[in-house]
Amino acid sequence: MESLRLLLRFDRRSFYYYRARYYDTQIGRFISEDPSSFEGGVNFYTYAFNNPSLFQDPEGLDAQISQAGNTVTITATILVHGRNSQAYSNYWGWIINHWWNNNGQFFHVGKCELHFDVTVTPFWDKQTKRRGPTNTVYIDSSPAYMRSHVINNHIGYWWGGAQGWEIAHEFGHIVYLPDDYYKSGPHKDQPKPPHVGHLMGEAYGHIDQDELQRVLQKGACKCR
Repeated sequence: MESLRLLLRFDRRSFYYYRARYYDTQIGRFISEDPSSFEGGVNFYTYAFNNPSLFQDPEGLDAQISQAGNTVTITATILVHGRNSQAYSNYWGWIINHWWNNNGQFFHVGKCELHFDVTVTPFWDKQTKRRGPTNTVYIDSSPAYMRSHVINNHIGYWWGGAQGWEIAHEFGHIVYLPDDYYKSGPHKDQPKPPHVGHLMGEAYGHIDQDELQRVLQKGACKCR
């Protein structure tokens, strides 16, 4: 297994190191917390939604961030459930990669060039559905407007009529970014300072350097 880096044995017990955390084969669970903390759910010791026969997450994370020289690659897999999932997968995959790769020009943070490698596929596609890390999106094809959202950074409910910027915004949650607008009060739906004009702050916003830097913080990247 590519992700298996180290096997430790003591007291007749075996511990596997899966890059992000340790797994105890005797008790059949991780003994290290998920480094994504509450973003991976309320239980820090779960793996692949507690359904390893269906999902795989070799890093213990929902999205992987790796660095080779000055190139940072952010990888994520999204499974789409619902009617016309093939068509939505094709469209949403194109939108996400188009927006987050700056229309093929790529974003730069310091000396680093960021490459987003996002696979969006129908749930029934057996060739890709078991290739983790895995996120799940359910289609709401209702003709009435529905506000798309993501729960715990890996479970989404996206409206079939959502515009490109909305899908790009929702993917921002999968790479651990929060909403940067007020959700209640007199300024509801308005961007919080200093996020005016930013993708996670308001409609039709653009991807900002601050948002990219916060994504890189999850991977402990060195880009200065």
